[in-house]
Amino acid sequence: MKNTIKILIIILIIAPLCSCQNSTAKVKNEIEEDRLVGIFLTNQSLEDVFKGRDKLYAKEEIIKGKSQDEYKYVFDELKEVQGAFLYYSIRPMKEGSDTNIYQVSANRDNVCDIKISENFGVDKNNKNNKTESICLEGSFYINANIELESQNNVNNKASDNENTDDNETENDRTEKELNVFDNDDVYIDSKYIYQDKDGDLYINDGQTNTTNAGIKDYREYSEDSTNGIEQAMGFSKKHERTITKNGKKVSQISEIKSNINIALPCEKFKIKEMDNDNNIISEKEYNKNDIPYIVKISSKTSYVIFEKEMFTHNKKSVVKHSLISRTSENTDVTIHTVKDNKQVFCDIKQIYFEWED
Repeated sequence: MKNTIKILIIILIIAPLCSCQNSTAKVKNEIEEDRLVGIFLTNQSLEDVFKGRDKLYAKEEIIKGKSQDEYKYVFDELKEVQGAFLYYSIRPMKEGSDTNIYQVSANRDNVCDIKISENFGVDKNNKNNKTESICLEGSFYINANIELESQNNVNNKASDNENTDDNETENDRTEKELNVFDNDDVYIDSKYIYQDKDGDLYINDGQTNTTNAGIKDYREYSEDSTNGIEQAMGFSKKHERTITKNGKKVSQISEIKSNINIALPCEKFKIKEMDNDNNIISEKEYNKNDIPYIVKISSKTSYVIFEKEMFTHNKKSVVKHSLISRTSENTDVTIHTVKDNKQVFCDIKQIYFEWED
């Protein structure tokens, strides 16, 4: 059986989360069960946010358009939480239409390399049944210089919040303390986002995965890794449901993939324009608070040297160079920045080179 795969174009939006890219698929909108549509990553406890609730719903805003409406989803209760979103939503193009619109949304600057793919086919076990699958994938970057909380402070807080049991032994208390965290590091929780039958989006508190980001290991072994970046981990979840469309069974599969990397934040960078004889035509220096979106390159320039400087947690300078020519496959560069070392997820900035003829 030959499947058809379509790769959709993504347009990111600024927080608090607006809609973006549109793609259409000729399928009737008959949702019989909540659909997995995204992921929320954070290193903070959300106990005080959920307050015993199982679901945290987003506020929906509708912007009327000439050809179609645009939807925004805002999780107001998470505005003060350090975290990163990636999700899509599904809506009919028009009321009563059998054509769906997929809108992909993400935090400003916190996610890149977004890909969404659709696959329509036939169930290999039953040719009378159809299959529909959607996979959404993106990459996130954790600040390698994040301030790590003292293990003693963490354990003391845990002990202070627990009621003392007169029958509890010293070994019991030690084991409890060790189970809080196994070392000083950043722990990332993933919570999954669903869309219900009414089209509303919510975060499910009952489905959480937690993993160690490995900041300490990165600092010890990988300060000089390529471009100061190293893949740390990832979260992946697949959800399958069976619905009925026009009297036939359809297996719908939703998959969310997140690649989580550790990055040394960039503090400043230089753009050097070079001629054919390797002489510098021009040289400009920028800092992390002055990042251009587009840089125009002179017609006399043969190639560009992009030089970025990063610093490790112990103030060691790490300088990396990239060469970009007119014929390079990629004519842009990506840098990762943070406002300060309390920021967990790096801001991701892209600089595009515009070559003059």
